[in-house]
Amino acid sequence: MNKVFLDLLCAPKTHQSLTSQDGFLVSQDGKRFPIEHDIPVFITPEDVVGLNLKYQKMYDRIAKGYDWVIKIYMLFHRDGNDKRKELLKDLKIEPGMRVLETSIGTGFNLRFFTKQAQYFGIDISRGMLDVCQRENKKKQYDLHIAQANAEELPFKDNTFDVVFHVGGINFFNDIPKAINEMIRVAKPGAQILISDETQKHIDSSYKKIPFVRRFFKDAAPIAVPLESVPQAMKDITLRYVDNDSMYVITFFKP
Repeated sequence: MNKVFLDLLCAPKTHQSLTSQDGFLVSQDGKRFPIEHDIPVFITPEDVVGLNLKYQKMYDRIAKGYDWVIKIYMLFHRDGNDKRKELLKDLKIEPGMRVLETSIGTGFNLRFFTKQAQYFGIDISRGMLDVCQRENKKKQYDLHIAQANAEELPFKDNTFDVVFHVGGINFFNDIPKAINEMIRVAKPGAQILISDETQKHIDSSYKKIPFVRRFFKDAAPIAVPLESVPQAMKDITLRYVDNDSMYVITFFKP
C-alpha cells in the first residue's frame, strides 16, 4: 500500500485513521477492509442496496466493453473528444494538485488532464475499477483507486484541491449526501464539479441501447441537483453542454 494513499484514507463511516496489516486496512475500532489486487475495498455486498445496487450491477456487466464503445463512438463522431473537453473545461487542474474523481469508472477522463498532478478515484463497480487499473498501467498516471460508495467516501476531511464527478450521480441513493461528501473531502478553496446526463439524453440514448435500457426503463425523471448544493458554497454555476444532453454544476468550497 502506497504510504501517501494510506495517509489520506480513513474508515468511511467513522473517519478513523487506518493502518496496513496483513493485506487489510484496519481502523482504530478494529474494522478491517481488504486490499484486493492493490485496490482497497470499503464496501460489502450488504452495504450496496437500492439504486446503488441496481447500477452497480449494470456497470459491472458493461465494464469490459465500456471503453471499446467509447472508442467506436469516437471513430464515427469526430467531435467526441471536443464534447468531453467542453464538459470538463471548467476544471483547473495544475501540476502538483491532488485530485479526486468520484465514480471514476474506467478512468477515461484522466486523458484530458496533466500527468503532473496526483489522482485518486473511487467507484462502486469493481468491474470498472479493474479496467481502470489495467488501462492506467499503459497511461501511467499517478493514480490510486478504491472500491467505495460515493455517499461515504474513505478519505479524510480537507484533502483534495479538486473534486469532480462525471456520470452516475443521477441514480445515487442519496444525492445530497454524496455532494456533501465531496465537499467534506475538498480543501477550503477547492473547486468541485458535478456533471451527468439530462433526461433528454436518457430518453434519446440509454433507453434505446440493448443490454442497458432495462436499467432505465422505470427510472424516475432526472432532476438536476442544483438545490442539493449548500448555499454556503461559492460561485455556484450551472450550464448545459452537448445540445443540452449534459448538465455541469461547478462551485468552490469556502
